[in-house]
Amino acid sequence: MFPVPVSPPLNVTVESFAFENAIDVKWTRFLPIHWQGKPFAISLYYKILRRGPMLDLRAEKKQKILSFDQSYHRITGLGVNWALSIQLSAQTMAGEGPLSTKLTGETCRCHKNIYVSWYEKRPYISTHDSGRVVGIFPHLLDKIKTKICGYCKRFGYPRIYYDRSKSGRYPVIQSSEDIRAEMSDDFHIHLPVTGDRILTVLEGQFQYIQVYDDTSSVYITLDRTKTAKSRIMIQLLSKAYPVLLIIALFNVATGIAIWLIDQCSNPEEFQRGHFLTGVLNGVWWAFITMTTVGYGDIIPRGCLGRLFSLVWMIVGLVLTSVFISTLTAITTVSSVTPNAVLYGTKVGAIYGSKEHSLGIRRLADVITADNRGKNFTNSEEVLQALLNNEVKGVLLETNEAGALFDYISKNGLLVRKKIDSTKGIGFVPSGSMTQLHSEIRAYVKSNKDIVDNMMKNATKPLDIQSTTDSRKHVMTRSTIFKDSIWYSLLVMGSLLIIGCFWQICVWRFIKKVWRLSPKTKDECIQVKYKADSEELIKFVDSFVFDHINKIEELYEQHMMERLQLIISHSKATPYGPKGWVHYKTLNYKQILSEVKATELINESLHSRKTKRRAAKGTESHPMELYKPAYIEAQFEPIGFVLENIEN
Repeated sequence: MFPVPVSPPLNVTVESFAFENAIDVKWTRFLPIHWQGKPFAISLYYKILRRGPMLDLRAEKKQKILSFDQSYHRITGLGVNWALSIQLSAQTMAGEGPLSTKLTGETCRCHKNIYVSWYEKRPYISTHDSGRVVGIFPHLLDKIKTKICGYCKRFGYPRIYYDRSKSGRYPVIQSSEDIRAEMSDDFHIHLPVTGDRILTVLEGQFQYIQVYDDTSSVYITLDRTKTAKSRIMIQLLSKAYPVLLIIALFNVATGIAIWLIDQCSNPEEFQRGHFLTGVLNGVWWAFITMTTVGYGDIIPRGCLGRLFSLVWMIVGLVLTSVFISTLTAITTVSSVTPNAVLYGTKVGAIYGSKEHSLGIRRLADVITADNRGKNFTNSEEVLQALLNNEVKGVLLETNEAGALFDYISKNGLLVRKKIDSTKGIGFVPSGSMTQLHSEIRAYVKSNKDIVDNMMKNATKPLDIQSTTDSRKHVMTRSTIFKDSIWYSLLVMGSLLIIGCFWQICVWRFIKKVWRLSPKTKDECIQVKYKADSEELIKFVDSFVFDHINKIEELYEQHMMERLQLIISHSKATPYGPKGWVHYKTLNYKQILSEVKATELINESLHSRKTKRRAAKGTESHPMELYKPAYIEAQFEPIGFVLENIEN
C-alpha cells in the first residue's frame, strides 16, 4: 500500500480574464480508487509570473491548504493584468501526492472602469451638443479598450468615464497645466498632453504615448479684406491721396487759366465776366481733357486757348500715368509685405498650452485671459477675444485651427503664418494602465493610418496667407468680385421689376385716369411741353426779327438804287429834276411844292424804323409781323412816294 495519493486532483481548470484581481481554480473531487490512506487536504501552489508587462523573476511560490472535499478556489489579492502559474496536489496523513500539470491564469487586463482626466481641445477631444464626448482620442480609446483590454467575462469591455475620477471627484480641468497637476493614480489616462516627438517618458516619470506628431502652430489675425470688403479700394486710394490732391489742384488751376484765356473768344461756353460759372466750366473741361474723354460740349475757340489745350493734354496724360503707377506701386507693396511678426504684438493663446510658451519665446505680449480675468480654456474663447479686438492675433495648434475652419472662414479670420514645432500630442497612462503602455504604444504606432484618417475627416486644410495680396480683390474668384456681380444683378433685376410694374400697372392707371378726365390730360400735356414751347417761342421771335431786319435792309438798298436811277435820268431832261417831277406827277403839284423827293424818302425811312422799334416793345406776337397788313403799313409811306415819283 502506498501511504500517499497516487495522483493529483483531476480535471484542473483555471478561469482567466474573469476578474480584475482574482483567478478561479476548479478541479474534480477524488474518488477512493485515486488515493491511499485517509485524505487530509488539497495543496494549491501558485507563483506570480508577471505583473503587467514585467516578468517577476523574484516571486516566490505560494501554497494554499484547502479542504479535501473542496473543488473550487478563488485566488485573490492579485492585480490587473497579472499572470500566475498554478498546480494542485493531494495530501494524506502519510504525505503529499504528485503535483498536477502546471497551468497559467491571468487577471483582466484592464479595470472595469477607466477614468480619464481631460480638457477640451479640438479635434482631439471635445463635448458634443448632445453632451457626448467626441473626438480623435475618445475614438482611439474605444479601440484600445477593445483590442488591448479585451473582453472580461464578468463585466465585458471596460467602461470609460470622462466626468469623474476613481475616488468620485469631479475635477475642473481647463488646461494642460491642470492635466499635469492631476497625473496620479486617481485617473487611468490623462489627455491631451504635448510632448517631444522622440521621447517616451514625460518629465522623467510618466509614460508618454504619442498619437499625432504634427502639432505645428498657426498665427491668426482678422482678415481685413473680408471684414471691410467695401473699404478695400478706399483704403488703397487713401494711400494715394497726395497724387489725387495734386491732380485736383492742377485741374482747378487749369480751369481758371482756360477761362481767363478763352472768355473773350468764347463767351458762350466760358461766360465772360462770370467767374464762378466760367471757372466751373473750365474745371469740367480740364477733367475730361486730362482723362482723354473729350465730350466736346466745351471747347476753346481762340488760338491761344487751343495752344493752351495742347499743353494741358500732355500734362494731363503725365498726371494720369503718375496716378495709375502710384496705385500699382501701392498694390505691389501690399502683396509683398513681410510676414507677420510676433515680437511685441498682443497675441492671445490658451493658458498653459505650447502656443503660450511659443509666444513667450517669440517675445510677444501673450494674453491668456479675457477682460474679465477668465483664462482662455479653448480655441473658441481665444478667437472670440480676437473678434472683440482684445488681441491683435491668436496662436493656435494647426489641427485645432483646421477643426475650426468653418468658424474661421465665417468670421473673416486670416491664417497669416505657420510655425513648425518639434512637439507631438498624445496621452499619459497612470495607475494600472501603465502596465499596458508598451502594448498601447505598439498598437497606436501600427495603426497610425487610423489616426491620420480621423484627423483628415475632423479637419480641413488651412490656406496659409502670409500676406494680404490686394490683387485678389479684382480676381474673378475673389469675394469682392462675386459680391459686385451679385449686387449688380440684384440692382438690375430690381429695376427691371420696377419698370415692368410701372408699365403694366401704374402707366395703365394713369392712361385710364386721362381718359376719364380730359382736362387733367390737357394740363399734363401743357406742363410737359411748357419748357419746349417757351424755347420754341424764343427761337421764332429771334428768327422773325432777324429776317425782318434783313428784308428792310435789302428793301432800303433797293429803293436807294432806284432813287439814284430816277435822279440820274431826270438830270438828263431839259426840265431839270423839278421840271421832270412836275412833268410826271401832273396832278400832284402841291406835293412837289412842299416836300422835296429826297426829304420825303428820308422821312418815310425814319418813320418805318420808328414803327419797327415800337413793334418790338409791344406784347403782340412776333408772327403778326408776317401779316400782309402789317408789312403794308410798314412800307406804305415810301411806297406812296415812289409810286408818285414813277408816275
